[in-house]
Amino acid sequence: QAISVQAVTLDGFFKDKSLIPDVIKIDVEGAEMKVLNETQKILESGNVKLFVEVHPVRLKLKFQSSANAVISILMDNGYNVFEIKNMRRHSKEISLKKLNRESRLIFNTMLYAYG
Repeated sequence: QAISVQAVTLDGFFKDKSLIPDVIKIDVEGAEMKVLNETQKILESGNVKLFVEVHPVRLKLKFQSSANAVISILMDNGYNVFEIKNMRRHSKEISLKKLNRESRLIFNTMLYAYG
């Protein structure tokens, strides 16, 4: 059974507010570019820290996009982009690997980006 719900973009939600979020976590199973494209005003502020779970296979198959497109849109908006490594339940430490536009992501990956 389908249920209709009203949705709003982040830019739309924060349009008439004097605040913008400090942190945004995006986990949308392949629709990362759709969300990022609708979050341009917030991205342009450069003040938001982002955690983006990238799904390379779903990006390609369902949305005709790529992990490199996600990395590029973030870099185009002045963000430094990192892959969060060793993000496991029992890991006591994580590490960050700086990415560039040519970085290849094959598996689902959590990104951290800051401006």
